[in-house]
Amino acid sequence: MKITLADTVWYDYCQYTDIIPDLSISGNKQRWYDLEVAKQRLLYTLEVLKLPFGNAESGFDLPLSFDFKGDVILKDALWRTLGKGKRVFTGHANGKITINIREADDDVRAQLRVDLNEAQRTLIGHFHHEIGHYYWQLLVKDIWLSHFRDLFGDPDHPSYSEAMEQYYASGPPELAATVCQCLCHHASMGGLC
Repeated sequence: MKITLADTVWYDYCQYTDIIPDLSISGNKQRWYDLEVAKQRLLYTLEVLKLPFGNAESGFDLPLSFDFKGDVILKDALWRTLGKGKRVFTGHANGKITINIREADDDVRAQLRVDLNEAQRTLIGHFHHEIGHYYWQLLVKDIWLSHFRDLFGDPDHPSYSEAMEQYYASGPPELAATVCQCLCHHASMGGLC
C-alpha cells in the first residue's frame, strides 16, 4: 500500500489525541471518527494560518493534546440527568482540549443548541472555541494582555463562568447580538448559518 502525503498528515494529527472513547460502546467508533475528522480540519487550518502548535513529544512550550471521552452513565440513567456518575465537560486546560463524545451526535447537539438557546452548535465550532482558549493562553495572556485590556476591557471581570451564566440567562449583550445577527445573516447567504 502506498502512503500519501494526506495519510502522513492524518497520522501526524492522530498523535495529538491522548484519550479515545471506549470503542466497545455502540456508536463510539463513528463518534470518534467524526471527532478526528473535525480535529484534522482544525489542525490543518492552524498549519495553513501558520499558527504555532506542537505536542509534548516535539517539546512544544504549551503542548496541545486532545481527549475524547464519554460520560460514565450508571444503569438506568440518562445522559442529561446523570446524577451519580462521571460527566465529561468539553473544555480547555493548559493545552489539553477535552471534547465530550456526545457532541459528535447530531441529535444530541441539536437538542443542546435548543436548550441553550444557541444560534448554531457544530462539532468544528467546539474545536474552534476551545483552540481560542489555547491561543489565549499561548499568545495573549502573558504577552499581549495589557494591549488586549486597552482594546477590549478587562477579561477577568466578569469572570468566564459569570459571563457564561449571564449569556445563558439573558442572551448576548445588545451590541453583540446585533453584530452576531449581521454576521450570521451574511454567512447564511453563503450557506454557513
